[in-house]
Order: sequence, then structure tokens, then C-alpha cells
Amino acid sequence: MSDSISTPMVKGVEALALAIWRFEGNSFQCRNYRNANPGNLRESPLEAGVDGQGYAYFPNVTAGYLALLRDLYEKFSGKSGTHLTPRSTIYDLLSVYAPVTDGNYPVHYSQFVAGFMGAWRGLSKGPQTPLGEIWTPEQGLPWDSQLNSYLKI
Repeated sequence: MSDSISTPMVKGVEALALAIWRFEGNSFQCRNYRNANPGNLRESPLEAGVDGQGYAYFPNVTAGYLALLRDLYEKFSGKSGTHLTPRSTIYDLLSVYAPVTDGNYPVHYSQFVAGFMGAWRGLSKGPQTPLGEIWTPEQGLPWDSQLNSYLKI
């Protein structure tokens, strides 16, 4: 069965979240699987706790994925304190999300994410694509509005 036929339309922010999930770990041995934390978030209002390396863990992967979407929502909308705006790029986002100071490679990360978004959903993006071309708050949230209270938005 082809993903392009069977997969429902996904907003750009969801495609980006799935690309982050894929980049952060793709096996059961990876921290993001052990912690039910697809984005390897260090902290979240939705976390159940923090592991010994300072990464949040969640009660289940659904809560972890929603925490990743919430984190991206805050960054895309300028509510995170990171100084990101809709004019910031995928590279800018991932430089904040996975900084060089933590031993990450934001250039490689942003190339992977942009490529994944293009290959998986046909969203032709590059590392210098502004976040506002992927998603804006005016386009609506990528989840049902009933989740807002759970997500603490």
C-alpha cells in the first residue's frame, strides 16, 4: 500500500514533527523510544519526569508526540522565548532545537528534515525555508481544539 494514497493529508508542522521523530531515533534502543519522547525534549509541561541524562519521559508515546507538537507550536508562534518567528528558517529552528553546544549538527539535521518532508509528503522545502511557509497559527492547530486544555495552551 502506498503512503501517498493511504496517508491522510498532514499539515506541515506535523510533517516536520515526524521528521524530527525519525531523526532523533529509529530503533527501540534509542532514548526517544525508551522515554516515549519522539522529539527528545529536555522539558515539557506534559512530562511525567526527567531521566538521568536530563531528557523528559512521558507516560506514553501519544503524550510525547503531543508534547513535541506543543513545543513546535510555541516556537513557530514566537511564544517559546527562543526569539524564533515565522520568518525564522528550518535551520534556525534546528539550531535552537539541537544546538552545536550539545554536540549536534544543525546543518545536517535541517537538511534531513527538509528532505524527509519532501520525500514523505511532497512538501518541497529546504533548510532556508521560513517557518511561516510550513505553518502559521492562523492555519489552525494540527490537533482538535479540545486538546488545548490538555496541552496547556
